[in-house]
Amino acid sequence: MKDIKVIVATHKQYQMPSDKMYLPLHVGADSNKNETTFAKDNTGDNISIKNPNYCELTGLYWAWKNLKNDYVGLVHYRRYFTMAKHIPKTEEEKFNIVLSQDETEKLLEEADIILPQKRKYYIENL
Repeated sequence: MKDIKVIVATHKQYQMPSDKMYLPLHVGADSNKNETTFAKDNTGDNISIKNPNYCELTGLYWAWKNLKNDYVGLVHYRRYFTMAKHIPKTEEEKFNIVLSQDETEKLLEEADIILPQKRKYYIENL
C-alpha cells in the first residue's frame, strides 16, 4: 500500500469522501472562523493568514510543511478526481465515484503525477 494523502481544501463543514486517503483541511482557518471538525491550516508551519490572497494554496503549503507522506495531493471540496466517464447527477453518486486509494495506486504505477484531463470551458455572456 502506497503512502498517499490527498487534502480536501474546504472553508466550511461539508460531506467528505470516506476513503482514508482523503484529509479534509479547513483552509484560511485564521481568517475564516467557520466552525469545522476538520484539520486546520493554521497549525504547525503555515501561512493560513495569507489565505485571502493565496486561496487553497495555503492548504498545499500546510501539507508540504506538515505531512510526511510519499505522495500528497490537493482537491477542492466540490471537485474530486474520478475514473468515471459520466457526470454524477446526485451528491450521493458523486461520493460513490470519487477516486479511491486502490485506483490512485494503479495510476501511480504508470505516472509520477495525476492531473485532470484538459477541458475547454465555453463561457457565454448575456
